Amino acid sequence: MWIQSHDTLLTHPKLFRLMRLMEWETDYAIGTLLRFWWWCLDYAPDGNLRRYDSAELGTAVGLSGEEADHFPKAMIQAGFLDETPYFRVHDWWDYAGPLLRARHKRNPHIWKHIRDLYEVKYSKGTDGQREEYSNTPNPQSDGYSKGIHT
Repeated sequence: MWIQSHDTLLTHPKLFRLMRLMEWETDYAIGTLLRFWWWCLDYAPDGNLRRYDSAELGTAVGLSGEEADHFPKAMIQAGFLDETPYFRVHDWWDYAGPLLRARHKRNPHIWKHIRDLYEVKYSKGTDGQREEYSNTPNPQSDGYSKGIHT
């Protein structure tokens, strides 16, 4: 399994924020991020994290106790996870999209669905102004009962 990783991660402000929030060194933070993204490819391939609680997400990357509970909150504060329009991996399609497209090339409806969850679309509002909206799932109808408590 592989996922796109850029050398700019090493000096990215979001990484520095995560390091500060979690009190981690650079290599540990990068390793934990990669481990998290690899885990998502198997257990949240659409980037949707609503079905997992804080402890589960922390445990997925080898953390325990308070550190595991704090991990998703720190990931949100650092900008690696989004709370809106629903709890998900930030820009997941931009980075995992090529792999998901290749993985589901025989079933393009799967990768197109994931792409559509992240694609921003525009329409004219009632006042004639351009309004932005996302094609996101309804949190009441997706069958997931666990959420993140921030």
